[in-house]
Amino acid sequence: MATHTIMHAKDFLSSTPAMNSIRYSPAKPADADAIIRLLAQSFSEREPPAVAMGLSFDDLHTFLQLNAPEIISKGLSIAGRDEEHGQIVAAALVSDFSVASTIHVDGIHKNFLPILSMLGALDAGFSTGKTILPGQYLHIFMLGVDQKASGFGVGQRLIQVALAQGLNHGFQSAVAEATGGVSQHCFRKCGFVDRVKISYRDYVYDKQKVFASIRENDGAILMELPAMGTGTMPQSGNQLKR
Repeated sequence: MATHTIMHAKDFLSSTPAMNSIRYSPAKPADADAIIRLLAQSFSEREPPAVAMGLSFDDLHTFLQLNAPEIISKGLSIAGRDEEHGQIVAAALVSDFSVASTIHVDGIHKNFLPILSMLGALDAGFSTGKTILPGQYLHIFMLGVDQKASGFGVGQRLIQVALAQGLNHGFQSAVAEATGGVSQHCFRKCGFVDRVKISYRDYVYDKQKVFASIRENDGAILMELPAMGTGTMPQSGNQLKR
């Protein structure tokens, strides 16, 4: 049975009055609406492929409503809550990579299709020649941080807590499709390494280079942490607590 994982982050956020304390814990079904809003805002504004494809908050909200509640129900996802105001300011949707392809697409905007196709190619490139078993690879599917909490290491700590929760559930390795420079940096800081990369400049969907407008980084990367116990975990002052 998974333990309740909590991490406090008071020291590094002390300079931000509204963000004096964040509590990280497994996301609950009751958190779904707040997590959906946060991720829809974050991805529609700052995630390179979503911005390149012109996906709006409403487009992301529809996609997440179809998929987030089921993912959250599995007990692997993480919410970071501002204790002062009770607001969720960071969230990670986390699942088992063996069921990563189970994404509901009915009614979503057609501009999601190039993104999902690219993510599928990353997953296929990683999985080729491997037998992916249930409970083997933790899959950090979507990760978002409220704009006012960005720049304080919240994303990295969110990943660390997700890894700790995965270890509690018996996972030993982790993967993530990192599509932006910030997320790629955060995953590398946590010990992830690049496995499969797709160039935005060269990727073709339906005979079009749909991501050629992305300039801030050069591609999406499937990243792996082969042994989760060796990743960068919280240091003293921000220890995981049960």
